[in-house]
Amino acid sequence: MQTRCSGLRFRWIHVNSSELKRAQLTALADHFVRRRDAILRSWRLAIDLDPELNTAAKSTRSQFVDHIPDVLDAFDQRLRAHGPDEKAQAHTDEKQWAAEHGMHRWQQGYQLLETMREWGHLHLCLLAELERYCKQHLGSESEVPQLARRELARLASDGVCASAARYAQSQQSEAASRLCDLESALDEVKALELERAESWRQAAHDLRGNAHVIASASAVLSREGVSEAKRSQISTALVVGSNSLNRLLKDLLDMRVWKLARPSEDRESKQKLMRSLETIEDRGDRNCLEMEGPGVMVRESPG
Repeated sequence: MQTRCSGLRFRWIHVNSSELKRAQLTALADHFVRRRDAILRSWRLAIDLDPELNTAAKSTRSQFVDHIPDVLDAFDQRLRAHGPDEKAQAHTDEKQWAAEHGMHRWQQGYQLLETMREWGHLHLCLLAELERYCKQHLGSESEVPQLARRELARLASDGVCASAARYAQSQQSEAASRLCDLESALDEVKALELERAESWRQAAHDLRGNAHVIASASAVLSREGVSEAKRSQISTALVVGSNSLNRLLKDLLDMRVWKLARPSEDRESKQKLMRSLETIEDRGDRNCLEMEGPGVMVRESPG
């Protein structure tokens, strides 16, 4: 009988302990909700005082806070969760909002190191708030402070990892876009080179044709015994060939003068290539690009 009573008493104490812990976690979650604005202000102040963080100073409050309230909502759900399924869902939501926050920081021009330092400051602000609450409301025998510290550590870790992953994805997407721009510019340069080569080939063909006509007509006119009618016909052909040759030479000269007087189209395309390259360099994805004569050669830089 005594053993049975002892077992009942142990179960009652265990149930009461679980309910007490849940009630304390709920009370802590309520406290974080009430103190959220103060925590966010402390976070902003800590970042403003960090000499290695400058981008945040250019942001409005809404831009600065971004998705952090959603992250804190997920943290709140984790503290209030009654079972593993609820906790797992809250954890998933927390990582999703942390990733969105990382993407927005990328779009706002933050460096990855800045975003990671911001997560560190947020963790310290939340931890300081937790310590103050525990001193005022929880005894040393409570399990809640240890559980809450573990949840805060997981929040900071998830925030850093999810943000870094989103940064990597954004960098890869931008690098792919810049590569597409480079390939497009290279195609334009190649098309211009082919068009120019075809123009010179056609000009050379016409030049040879007219020179052949003039040479043939001159050879016939130098012969003896050619009738006047034939000479007149050949002379007409010679005049036509000479005029055509003069026009062709004039066109070639005009083309040369035009190229010297204004930037060439291939130079504009090469400038487009360089602009694309400079943009890639800003993100640390630069390739080595060389201009050699009329063509363009691109190769990846070593290392």
